[in-house]
Amino acid sequence: MKAHLLILCVVVTGRLTAQEAPAKQPAPDPIAFHVLAESVVKKADGGTVTFRQVAPPAVLPVAPMSAPAPQQPTAAQMERLRRVAMKEQQHLTISATVYEGGPTLLSWSCGGKHKLLAWSNVDFRFLPDWASVETESAVYSFLKTMRPAVGLTHKQTAQMRLLPTEENPTFVMLDGRMPVTAEEQHAIAGMTALHDYYQTNHEMLMRRYAQQQSDQAAREQEDHRAPPPLPKHEVIHFWPLPKPAQTNVRGVKNEGGTK
Repeated sequence: MKAHLLILCVVVTGRLTAQEAPAKQPAPDPIAFHVLAESVVKKADGGTVTFRQVAPPAVLPVAPMSAPAPQQPTAAQMERLRRVAMKEQQHLTISATVYEGGPTLLSWSCGGKHKLLAWSNVDFRFLPDWASVETESAVYSFLKTMRPAVGLTHKQTAQMRLLPTEENPTFVMLDGRMPVTAEEQHAIAGMTALHDYYQTNHEMLMRRYAQQQSDQAAREQEDHRAPPPLPKHEVIHFWPLPKPAQTNVRGVKNEGGTK
């Protein structure tokens, strides 16, 4: 017994909501398919999937695509790119836990295996999840993740009290040792640059955070008021592709296949 491989081409022609068409009447096909067979599968949410076996169309439907117009960088952007390219590039990964009142427990590194630990008087919720800070000698890129706050130990509470009461952004190392490796020195320099960035842009960061919170609350309220999604109705067209010509051991094509 010979085994035959059947190759099918599948096209999903459209998705409709219950408001756009009746549940059992999918929209007309955008292409004049010759339907050979049809079956409808009902979904649990009230929607349907209609499978239509059709004769191979003369031209396969292709969705139109439009390429976005390329945007040329401005002169100021080009100047900054040239300036940044001449400086040392450093990447820091930061894990931040914000406690009540604003102090943040930090764990971060700059390419090294050893993570540095510190308390900061900066509320890191106001800082973006990704930022790039440029100094005179380097460009520091930061990737921040937030961790949920848990109960503080007596040792952590005592360490947190070491933070200066001054308003200027600052951080206090917890391990009590000086950074010795190049990665640790870059990590300290980068964290210092990030605190300087916070001090310089404090008002802007506060406004942006407040706007983000307001937008999030509005989205949640809108989602709460929104009705449940309507059932969707999909139509799937499929047809077998022509059997490719086979070549025998002598390199001669057999249009009908080997016997």
